[in-house]
Amino acid sequence: MIIQATKQAVKTLVTAVFAIAILASATLAEAGIIEPAPAAANTPASNTTDSAPDNATEDTCNGSTAEEYECIIVRYVVVRDELDKTYQSVRAKLAKDIKSSNKEARQTAIEIDKRLEKSQRAWALFRDSDCQLESAELIGSNREELSLYSCQLERTQDRIKLLKELAF
Repeated sequence: MIIQATKQAVKTLVTAVFAIAILASATLAEAGIIEPAPAAANTPASNTTDSAPDNATEDTCNGSTAEEYECIIVRYVVVRDELDKTYQSVRAKLAKDIKSSNKEARQTAIEIDKRLEKSQRAWALFRDSDCQLESAELIGSNREELSLYSCQLERTQDRIKLLKELAF
């Protein structure tokens, strides 16, 4: 029991460190501090653009389970970064209206901003819980986390689309 928990903790830590390294590398490349990694066909590096591909799911990550897992993690980090940017962009648009001299526009923007923030928190909890449920049939297998991250990747892409479609 303790060994299993320790293995899971180490795996989670390695995943977090890997994700941080990918984000740091992308941020440094974007700032022009380092050269971006060369993008090869069907590799995680080929999807570090501002717009994550709609098809960045388990189907586009081929190879061994370890290679698929690495690919999904990289794609998930990129898509999560895009989600954060999209969310902040929507909030920035609302912030302009919040500063408006038009009282009605200001009150509406404040209310929308509150609802958006509440919705985003609730959505993230739902996404994580729903994907844990979806991957439950694989509990104990080496594909459980792959299924979890693949689900989170897909749901996050859907959320980005929804946020971009908001009309305010």
